[in-house]
Amino acid sequence: MIPVNLPFSKFSTIERKELFTRSLRSKSEKLDIFADDLIWVPRFAKWCEPLDSYFSADEKRRLLRDAMRSCVFEGTLVAMPMYLDIGHMYYRWDIIRRLSDAAAIEKRLQESISWKEMAHPRRWLAYMNKPFFIFPAKDFEGLVCNYNR
Repeated sequence: MIPVNLPFSKFSTIERKELFTRSLRSKSEKLDIFADDLIWVPRFAKWCEPLDSYFSADEKRRLLRDAMRSCVFEGTLVAMPMYLDIGHMYYRWDIIRRLSDAAAIEKRLQESISWKEMAHPRRWLAYMNKPFFIFPAKDFEGLVCNYNR
């Protein structure tokens, strides 16, 4: 196996995706294993070897559940997480504390919340015309993921 580096300094996300697609579509023998973003799993799944038999249930259980879920396509494990970029959400407890069920909200925030749930405190605090969420405003794939969840 010969590693091939496609650094982001030289290849855009689109260019990398096209190189992978071309190589896989042509059944090139030059590509056996590749690293990719988890949102691309459905795009490349049709060319992937099913991986379920290579990992024990215990090995799969030790990995972050949501990361593993993103590696499954149509019921088949076709990818494995190599590393994860996990964002953090900071919130102001002094503002949340004003709500009648503040303890329950904080518990839920610590567990993880959906985008739909995140809008609830805005209504409860009457923040409809005020800034509520400061998002990562750089032009990158993560920003697209935030708005398409």
